Amino acid sequence: MVRKRTVIFGLIAFSVVLCLIFLRPTGKTSGNNTIDIEVTPSRSSITLDGKRVSEGKSRVPDGKHTIKVMHKGFETQEQTVEISGSEELYVGIPLSPNSSETYNWYKEHDKDKQKADAMASKTYDQNSSNMTQSNPIVAHLPLPYGQERYAIDYAPSQINNNGIIIQITAEDSRGRQYALQQIKDWGYDPTDLEIEFLDFNNPLRD
Repeated sequence: MVRKRTVIFGLIAFSVVLCLIFLRPTGKTSGNNTIDIEVTPSRSSITLDGKRVSEGKSRVPDGKHTIKVMHKGFETQEQTVEISGSEELYVGIPLSPNSSETYNWYKEHDKDKQKADAMASKTYDQNSSNMTQSNPIVAHLPLPYGQERYAIDYAPSQINNNGIIIQITAEDSRGRQYALQQIKDWGYDPTDLEIEFLDFNNPLRD
């Protein structure tokens, strides 16, 4: 009887241990994001949220993160980004020379020059992709002059982060109305957009 009771207690204790293992906090914060860091010069010192890291991919939780890049003879750069939802973010940071010894660095170090050019291209592609995702109307733009004598383009917004301002150029009021109708035909309400009529007062603004 004692042995049977010991076995039962043992099974109960084993079950409790299993529950603690599977139900305890894992210590990981929400999110499984990746920041891919590239810098020039290549041997620059990099910190991510105050901790030394190398170039390449680092996993981070949801939220804001600060990348700091330093190298002797170059201006220190610090960039804060926000990331969430298992996102992968590319961050390319080329440092600018700030001394006579490093003034011609990129002319004298062709690999770093090529790398800096590639970084700029990657950053542009990422920004363009982010802008398209946030502002799907850009898939239709730019729309050049046609038979209706209007053109629709866009530029980065000065008041909304990652937003755009729609720029309409038309020769007369009829062209402006046609341009607004075109935006409606694409499935967008012009009153929901930031619109600028070039060389004309925007009737949609207060």
